Amino acid sequence: MTIDPSTLYIYYGIAAGMAVILSALFAVLIYRRHKLKKLKEDQSLPLEDNGKEWPRLSIVVISQEHAVALEECLPTLLRQDYPNYEVVVVDAASTDDTDDVIKRLQKEHDNLRRTFVPAGGKVQDMNAMALMLGMRCARAEWCLVIFPDCSPETDEWLRRMARHINEDIDLVIGTATQKKLKNLCLRKQVLAQYHYSITQMERHAKNVREWSPQARIYQRD
Repeated sequence: MTIDPSTLYIYYGIAAGMAVILSALFAVLIYRRHKLKKLKEDQSLPLEDNGKEWPRLSIVVISQEHAVALEECLPTLLRQDYPNYEVVVVDAASTDDTDDVIKRLQKEHDNLRRTFVPAGGKVQDMNAMALMLGMRCARAEWCLVIFPDCSPETDEWLRRMARHINEDIDLVIGTATQKKLKNLCLRKQVLAQYHYSITQMERHAKNVREWSPQARIYQRD
């Protein structure tokens, strides 16, 4: 059986293309594993003050109908091992028990504050409005933005984020690990939320560069 030379070249091209694709996928997997290993090593390093002057921080929590999540999230934020910080919850026109949860915790924590998006107003982007109000309400120069469905694993989270803050950096980006989900619909929803968050971070990072061409952004992983 003889094979036409042109057909043989096509087979060679397909094989070469597949080899390139497999090599690229393998390189991506190795790169991701290296980054994950580096992140774990960074997280396991002991925190040393060394006379560091920790900046005052404001944790801005954007919440909309997340009373149950706030019950779990806020206590972990309020017990962070950090010398000077506050937690500002932005209630984005919630109709659940969000207000009751915040008021109950405010009796135990002086550094917990609340602001809200007025109900009944026409808001095109509720998250953007809540973020703006949270930034205006914050009393610190540096703000950390977090959502109620995301909680720190340890009481060192705030220090580990703040240790990268210095005069040459304008934005510090961290990532969250997602618990394993067996439901495929939930996994798809989580991936969609991650894509939206990454898009928003890229947009904000671009705005930072346009506002300050000399801005340096530190990304943890």
